[in-house]
Amino acid sequence: MDVVCSMQDMDAWGPFVVNGACGNLSFTLLFEEVVMAVIPASCALLATLARITSLFRLKSKTERTFLSALKLGAMSLLAALDLIHICVIAINATPKTRASLVTAILYFLLTSVFIYLSELEHTRTVCPSYFLCAYLSFICLLDIIRARTLWTIYNAKIVAIVFTTALILRLLVLILESWSKQHALKEPFRDSPPEMTNGLFSLLFLSWLNSLLLIGYKERLSLNNLFDLRESMKAETLLAKIVDKLVCAKEWKMQSLFTMVLIQHWDTFTAGALLRLFLIALKFTQPFLVESLLDYVSAGSEKSSARGTWLLIAYAAVCQAGYKYQTHRLIAMVRGDLTTLLYRHIIDTDTMETSTSPSGPVTLVSIGMEKVVYSMQRIHQTWAGQIEIALAIWLLEKQIHLAVLGSVLIAILCIGAGCFVAVTAGRRQILWVDASERRINMTTSMLTQFKSIKLAGYSNILSSRILNFRDAEVDISKTFRECVVGMVILANLSIIAAPIVGFGIYVLTPSVREGRTFDSKKAFTSLAIFELLAQSTSVTIQALVEIVSAANCVDKFKQHIAGDSQDNHADKQVLESSSVNLDSGILLENSHNRSLINQPGGGTLSDMPLIYAHSVNIGWSGHDPVIKDLTFNIMKSQIAVITGSVGSGKSTLVSAILGQALVFSGTLFTTFKHAAYCSQNPWLLNQTIRDNILAGSDFEAGWYETVIDALARAVYSKMDILILDDVFSGLDPQTTERITRGLLGPRGLLRRTQKTVILTVTGRFSCDVDTIIDLGHNTQPSQNTERSRTSPPEESGGHHLGSIDKNNFLERFSEENHQDIIQQKPKNDGSRQSDAQIYRYYISKAGRTNVTLFILYCIGAVVGMYLPLFAAMLYLVQRFYLRTSRQLRNLDIEAKAPLISHFMDTITGKTTIQSYGLGKSFETRLIKLLDASQRPFYLLYCIQDWLGLVLGLFVAAMVIVLVGITIGIRGSPTAGFLGVALNSVISFSLELAELVTSWTDLETAIQALSRIKSFTANTSAESNSEEESHLPENWPSGGQIEFKNVSASYKGSASAVLVDIDLLITSGQKIGVCGRTGSGKSSLLATLTRILDVDHGSILIDGIEIKYVPHQHIRSNILNIPQEPFIIPGTIRNNMDPWDKLPNCQLTDILRKVCLWENISTKAGLDTDMNDIHLSTGQLQLLSLARVLVQQGRIVVMDEISSNLDSETDVLIQSVINECLMGRTVIIVSHNLDRLMECEKVIVIESGRVVEFEAPSSLISDPNSRFSQIFQ
Repeated sequence: MDVVCSMQDMDAWGPFVVNGACGNLSFTLLFEEVVMAVIPASCALLATLARITSLFRLKSKTERTFLSALKLGAMSLLAALDLIHICVIAINATPKTRASLVTAILYFLLTSVFIYLSELEHTRTVCPSYFLCAYLSFICLLDIIRARTLWTIYNAKIVAIVFTTALILRLLVLILESWSKQHALKEPFRDSPPEMTNGLFSLLFLSWLNSLLLIGYKERLSLNNLFDLRESMKAETLLAKIVDKLVCAKEWKMQSLFTMVLIQHWDTFTAGALLRLFLIALKFTQPFLVESLLDYVSAGSEKSSARGTWLLIAYAAVCQAGYKYQTHRLIAMVRGDLTTLLYRHIIDTDTMETSTSPSGPVTLVSIGMEKVVYSMQRIHQTWAGQIEIALAIWLLEKQIHLAVLGSVLIAILCIGAGCFVAVTAGRRQILWVDASERRINMTTSMLTQFKSIKLAGYSNILSSRILNFRDAEVDISKTFRECVVGMVILANLSIIAAPIVGFGIYVLTPSVREGRTFDSKKAFTSLAIFELLAQSTSVTIQALVEIVSAANCVDKFKQHIAGDSQDNHADKQVLESSSVNLDSGILLENSHNRSLINQPGGGTLSDMPLIYAHSVNIGWSGHDPVIKDLTFNIMKSQIAVITGSVGSGKSTLVSAILGQALVFSGTLFTTFKHAAYCSQNPWLLNQTIRDNILAGSDFEAGWYETVIDALARAVYSKMDILILDDVFSGLDPQTTERITRGLLGPRGLLRRTQKTVILTVTGRFSCDVDTIIDLGHNTQPSQNTERSRTSPPEESGGHHLGSIDKNNFLERFSEENHQDIIQQKPKNDGSRQSDAQIYRYYISKAGRTNVTLFILYCIGAVVGMYLPLFAAMLYLVQRFYLRTSRQLRNLDIEAKAPLISHFMDTITGKTTIQSYGLGKSFETRLIKLLDASQRPFYLLYCIQDWLGLVLGLFVAAMVIVLVGITIGIRGSPTAGFLGVALNSVISFSLELAELVTSWTDLETAIQALSRIKSFTANTSAESNSEEESHLPENWPSGGQIEFKNVSASYKGSASAVLVDIDLLITSGQKIGVCGRTGSGKSSLLATLTRILDVDHGSILIDGIEIKYVPHQHIRSNILNIPQEPFIIPGTIRNNMDPWDKLPNCQLTDILRKVCLWENISTKAGLDTDMNDIHLSTGQLQLLSLARVLVQQGRIVVMDEISSNLDSETDVLIQSVINECLMGRTVIIVSHNLDRLMECEKVIVIESGRVVEFEAPSSLISDPNSRFSQIFQ
């Protein structure tokens, strides 16, 4: 070294050497040894002992390899060099400070301990030691400074050689410790994801993603070849931790859930915060860089240097990518926390404790989660921006002095206004999410009831309503977007106004300048600081808005998880702790856990009632009790029937027994935890028949064949209690008789296995029963415990369109009356119009309007005018990146679909899931689906961070070129333009970070548009090639229907469901349709409304072949009451008369006729919201009849309208039908003999063929007719 210093100069506390000959801003050796060696080494020694203690308990995960031997040898050699260093320092003639010997000894001790720690880290962990790599990296940087100082000291060459050699060896150890040891891992750790097995530098530089990018570039990505998540990010781990956190946190409902999840992941948050702090330090070296380089190119400066310029930019790029990587890890874990926590709440809580709208959780896990994810992107900017603003103001004060106050005032005003905008935006975003929930509720309701809605011809009007909800949602979102616009205005105001005001005050106010010149150096240095100030102010304002939005969205999760449950419990009126003696047993009441406990010394458990109720009032939260003052008990191995009229509370009582309905008063106890439950509306998953039957149980071939005939899932479960809610209403009499005899008869399977069976029926039931609980109708509920055999059942059921493929409905739905749907009022807001039109395009599957697609231009095209080589490199990078990112985005979207579907399946079948005790298995499936969804979600963000790092390193390359040019033009008149170039580089580096974020948003939008386009292009529509636009006025005016040699089959089915049908139904006839379950009755009705198109033959209505009639037109004119009633979210009036055809008085009269007005009038009448009134399935069928009575169609089709009605109500409704539908053509599918006998003719269908079409009186009198055989 040219500079030589004495030890006397170096043995001082400094921190800088007083002697200027030792170099500019050189530290003293004593200061370096104490601050840069002793303190870090002491802390590392303590941390090492703690780390050894934690690793010692772990099992070995690796095998012995050559790498472990290299590590051991290198670390031992380093310890030997440290010992030599001690010996050299101990020689009296060696130049040293007061701390040199202590420092050398501490280094030796630490290296010796590191030998053992290195061995443990290699064998007990799957990844290289982050601790050793971090410490060695940090200490090597500091040791480089010490080595430089030692080489400048007079007569210290030997110490410098030994220390430098040890430093080189320490760097070698660092390389070895950073090396991946995946090849040495034992099973099952060998399959650990690269993120877990790579070292610290691979994580910092994101090089572990290179293999994924290469795979994505070469081949098609799938979920199977994506990297797995690290263990700490898996849903099972996250759920266990967050649940433990909530259990430990008392009164957590009063705390912010957002704060709790951040505390839960404090380590990840802290890692990101530290990297963000380093980024602040590196960013604010950039103004000094500008000043230094401007000094360097000036003619008179010799002290300044451009060395290390590119390193600052490169370090800033690494820190930028690192803190964003940690932020995205945090976001992924918060996403996992909230999703699993919400699902656990759904699984664990009763039906009465869940949100009124089943779409609430779906909205949260989709739209709500997206807003949380987006808003948390800037979580570190909220605090970091404030630090940056303070530093920028301090640096500006050094440059322009008191003139900075003008810029400070601008910043304060912008941030203050930004806080107001943030609070306002948070409130408005909640309103936006609520509007989204209403729209999703309508959409979900439509899709889950799609078959019935399609049959009834309501799909068009519901599509229009969904679009109206979307318009309302866009209108509400406009208020939030106004806040976003305000935020952008404030951000740009700070960028534009701050330098103008600051420079203006400085230039125009001589007292502020105090005679100082305003040269190019001061101007460009100040401009660089202004750039940082403006950018920090802008980002802080945006971060405030987004973090408030994130907190509000997370609190929506909390409200759903904690708020609803808390409110509902507050509504419960439970008796105080009491006990009731029952045959030497004590029934103890607990509002959350009903149980039966034997009294010591008393009878056995078999003597106790299985279910006991005394003076119980049961209903639903927010409604009056449905069942009042009911007392009964059911013993083990009994068959109990719950009967009663429509709306008497049969299903409500079943729900109460299962713990789902609310007990207002009285006592209700059960002695079982789980039961095999069959709901009134069958709940099936989108899985195989076997999987639906097994329901998570092990497969037993013999038992499976035994139970396959009927109630397969319930019987296969082998549970002691079966609860059947009106499961026989849709079956023909012969099928019902065969099932009841085989399962419930004297020699039935359930009798022989001594199962307890509880079933609800609407009429009589043909079976020996032990207990009858008659809920009656406006009478006192009663129980008959004498075993009795009831009379044959009222044939009240029908076969639903179960064989119609759901996909056919989805494929055909959106083409109905497309032009009517898209014709809406003109919009005056551009963003609203585009948003709504895209949604219309999606909901209506137009496919006819040209949509302008976004075109992605590579970044190189933008910067090519400045640096062609840089442009070419960027082009190659983005091409390499985009192939993977597009695939990951598609996988991300695709992986979310089954996750949301699982939420919907769980919500709709929660009672069944809880009764079978399937909560754990469904939660396990949720965990698998969430992990599968997290992988593309997380990896997509990671490769975006990789792109940001690469772009940042390209900026560093640009700086190298710029500095190289600087050296060549030093002293040139054009050197002053260097300030412009440097400020452009600083601005460019700041904007690159925003570019990556914007690019991400653009990719998301493009992929969403691509999927909409793909859906509309690939989904087949209902054929309309033969449809005619001109039909006779008021068609059909008569109602004559003729089938001519009609055969039909469903798409993808090889066999026909209807074969050679020839029928003539004259105008005004009342026709009955019957047949065995699955014979083709509903398929026959489906052909009338073109739900099922005929393969050959023709159907004519009033002489016009219906294949020439538009789908929506025919469905609007053939009035259809489907077997499965549907409701539209909204009021009673919306459900009865969505067209607003009739006045209130007529609607009220219709409700009186169908026996519904009594229930509705106690609420808000026609304005009663459907969520505010609890209607049974039978009452919903009556509401469907009311819809038909509102309309004036000449043809009415009824599919099992009496299946859920008691005999008294059925007779009343039949009289209404005969009175109000007189003169219309009426087709009734029924298994009720009395209803069929009232028809003029009866169609008997068998295996898709019409076997009989005669008057029912003649058929029933013929013992050989199929009609009489069905009803024997």
